[in-house]
Amino acid sequence: MSLKASISGIRGVVGDSLTPQVIVDYASAFASLLPEGDIIIGRDSRPTGPFITSLVVAILNSMGRNVVDVGIVPTPTVLFLVGKMKCAGGIVITASHNPIQWNALKLVNSKGRFLSPLEFDQLTRLYEKKQFTYSHYNTIGSSETNYVLPSSHIDTILRFVDKELISSRKFKVALDTVNGAGGPMAVDLLKQLGCEVIELNTEPTGIFAHPPEPTPENLQCLSDGVSASKAHIGFALDPDGDRLVICGSDGVVLSEEYTLALSINHYLNSRGPSDVVINLSTSRLSIDAAEKYGCTVIKVPTGEIHVTEALFKTGSKIGGEGNGGVIIPEVNSCRDALLGMALILESLSKGEDKVEVVASGMKKYTLIKEKVETSVFDMESTLEKLKKKYSDCTYNTEDGLRIDFNDKWVLIRKSNTEPIVRVFAEAVGFEAAGKLLSEIKEAAF
Repeated sequence: MSLKASISGIRGVVGDSLTPQVIVDYASAFASLLPEGDIIIGRDSRPTGPFITSLVVAILNSMGRNVVDVGIVPTPTVLFLVGKMKCAGGIVITASHNPIQWNALKLVNSKGRFLSPLEFDQLTRLYEKKQFTYSHYNTIGSSETNYVLPSSHIDTILRFVDKELISSRKFKVALDTVNGAGGPMAVDLLKQLGCEVIELNTEPTGIFAHPPEPTPENLQCLSDGVSASKAHIGFALDPDGDRLVICGSDGVVLSEEYTLALSINHYLNSRGPSDVVINLSTSRLSIDAAEKYGCTVIKVPTGEIHVTEALFKTGSKIGGEGNGGVIIPEVNSCRDALLGMALILESLSKGEDKVEVVASGMKKYTLIKEKVETSVFDMESTLEKLKKKYSDCTYNTEDGLRIDFNDKWVLIRKSNTEPIVRVFAEAVGFEAAGKLLSEIKEAAF
């Protein structure tokens, strides 16, 4: 099993590709990369988290760095705290939606953002050289635990939304956090918003109650919980609490693509116009939501940091990824499921329709994702072939090849970690999406 090292983190199977030596070397390289200042450490609830945390803290201390360990918290909480406290950086020990045997180091820069591609390249060079300078006995860094700091993240979200209005509605909310990191803080936030919480798998044991990817097929428990309790809405988080999936009061779990689209729709409706930033593999649902209010959509390559960087560069107020990730720079510099929950509840509290009603009014897109196993793929020649076939379409080559038609699109991109090519096709209806996918694969491969 190979190690997956990218701007999305240093990810692998513990004891296989993610070994103690790999952790030591990457932690040492990261400490060498950062400016002076404290480093925030947080983790998800995986059983391997404690030993990796201890190892990382020890290495950072040996590099002369002071560490503040905030315990089991959602990934967005660590990024929030790094920015708020003006720390040198942060490390989140989490493999997000990967199975339990995986873990990872997600690395945060001094801006409270994930590493940019340039910073990751610098990190990689330091890691490969392995010429680290460790501290002498009298310059070893210190470490402390602080489990109170994360509450400031919740406080900021409560100030951002209309807390009093939401509380007045006394929503009943079903919540499934798959025994990951998000449970305690999500429950706390919902209760402070006056909600009655139906807790499903909210204890952070790290023993996932179902497959951790927050997709409708993995969330039958949430669907059943909403129906049985007659909840107004249901929320599901992935293990590190940065992705959000919504279940309507009818017990139907919406595709994760609806989370961002519904959030954009409410934000622009309640707070005014703004450009919107999404990645190239995000559904047209989000584009339609922005265009409904006459707002420009900026598309960037896949990778959360690309969305974040574009948001700050353009001054856009909202963006995200179609995997259930909502980013609002005014609050946080990353996908934030806690913020997403509060925003959706605010939309309900302002008299807007139930989420399933709003969703039913959107176009019925079908997004199909497939992998094509191939180690030989020439994107340039493929581009030329497809341009001949679809001469009147719009092309984007920032991240593989995306072709936009009127109400459908396709994306072809090589995997950074596997000998495969990923193909995305979206159109109105399953039949149309399937036909588009077949046409593109026939023309490209």
